[in-house]
Amino acid sequence: MTRNVDHLFVYGTLRPGSSAHARRILKSSAEHVGKGEVRSARMFDLGEYPGAVRTRSKREFIIGDVFRINKSKLSEVMEALDAYEEFDPSDPKGSLYVRKITNVKVEDTDLKAWIYWFNRPVEQAVPIEEGDYSRVAVRYATSRNARVSLPRRSKARVV
Repeated sequence: MTRNVDHLFVYGTLRPGSSAHARRILKSSAEHVGKGEVRSARMFDLGEYPGAVRTRSKREFIIGDVFRINKSKLSEVMEALDAYEEFDPSDPKGSLYVRKITNVKVEDTDLKAWIYWFNRPVEQAVPIEEGDYSRVAVRYATSRNARVSLPRRSKARVV
């Protein structure tokens, strides 16, 4: 892992306000820096969670939140988030998401942050045109008259 990158960009179930149990990892080990934007990216509605992929168009972007992870807990936090996002560093091609470093704009500042890119085909997925999953999550909650549920992923243990 690149030790000098301690920021994380999240765009889905790890954002503030989410009911995902994995949010506790960030609450206890990271500081919220602010809202951020990643250019040349597109987000897709995958049902219970979103997925973002790289694009060639600088006009496409995704909105999310940036956290600064406590450096003393960085390895532990990233290992737990890798399990949650089903990223296996020893098998990136077989992983549901892949963790990469990307450029993020937070207000007037550009910084480097980790992001989890969706690692499956998106041809059948519905694009989230506004690039902000929190708006989709609110629509789901309103239309279902319930909270957005935690994605059903593998039974990887989150510490």
